[in-house]
Amino acid sequence: MATTLGNLLALVVLAVSAGVGFHSVHAGAIVLCTLAYLAWGVPWIADRATRPARDLPLCRVLTAAEVETFRSYHTHLLAPGGAQALSNWLNGLRLAGLVWAAVALWHGGLWVGLALLLYFFVAGELILRLTPQHYLARGAAKGNAVAIEHLQLIATVRAKRERFYAQDADEAPIRRQHKSSSCKTSGPAGTTREHADWLFAQALRTGKAFLQYAERAGLVLPQPSPILAMTIRPDVEALLLGYGLVSMAYRGQYKDPAADVLRVLRVAMAGMFLTQAKDIGRHIARTAAHATGRTVNDSMPLEVRKAAFTLANTRLKAVDDAVTLALDRLHAGSPSPLASFYEQLVPAFGGPASAEEYERRYGPILQDLYASLWQSIREFMPASAR
Repeated sequence: MATTLGNLLALVVLAVSAGVGFHSVHAGAIVLCTLAYLAWGVPWIADRATRPARDLPLCRVLTAAEVETFRSYHTHLLAPGGAQALSNWLNGLRLAGLVWAAVALWHGGLWVGLALLLYFFVAGELILRLTPQHYLARGAAKGNAVAIEHLQLIATVRAKRERFYAQDADEAPIRRQHKSSSCKTSGPAGTTREHADWLFAQALRTGKAFLQYAERAGLVLPQPSPILAMTIRPDVEALLLGYGLVSMAYRGQYKDPAADVLRVLRVAMAGMFLTQAKDIGRHIARTAAHATGRTVNDSMPLEVRKAAFTLANTRLKAVDDAVTLALDRLHAGSPSPLASFYEQLVPAFGGPASAEEYERRYGPILQDLYASLWQSIREFMPASAR
């Protein structure tokens, strides 16, 4: 639809100039040249005037290179349909201008012919920024490093923007509920529970985002046995990562590592492990009952419940230790501050490899998720508690 609209607009301009050209070739060339430069100049000014500011909330979760990419290709990213229509319109005028330039030069219209030839190059920069996926793809297919880098940056900015605003939309009802309930609570206990619930929701969302990334990247490992498949579950490992990144982002801004909010969050995580243990116990009980023909008894004995909590405390302590180490590395300016999380991801996501491979495999996505959490916590939590 956008392509058709752009082509139709170009045909309208071409028809107007051709109509004038029946009476005077020179006048027809001038009409096309004037309309073409207006069609380019007005959007060019608008594109420059509407460039996003560098201090937007979204820009805080982007790298410096990604911010510049967002500002350069913002029309394409924010209104892809309109950008494509405008790009096709300008490109149609650019091609028509070449024809009119040849006709004008043939009939002695030197200046208007040169202006139309110049338009072919002048409009190219805006056309590229409006539809980079079309024009940069050609260079990327030939191995052009600049084209490949720009396409990767555009894809990264688009993904981060979608995740940022999807998270913002999901959290809007939570924020409204938080503001409403804050007026009703009479002490810090209610606020603590609300904050811990909100942090748990962020851990769930972060774990889901990492799991989706791992699935797209082909990192999720099939386990060699049913028991291992129940024990090493990618969804649980991803949630543990989400818990770790949330705890790190919270502790980075709220200096008390033993805060009540984190204690409540930890209890919620322990409850998740209890649910996992119940699922495993039920599966084993039903498998045994099916094999022996006995009645299914999938209740959870006290000993199993205790073992589940012991496992939960062991796993959560390992994550807490990784958070402490990551914060130390972050404050020390380490180039890989989140490396302490990598080892815990290996069994479910990608398997053993070199330290360089771990950094390539996990580093960028964990840094993106951490940056998003840091900003979300900073916006949601009260500044007075910092």
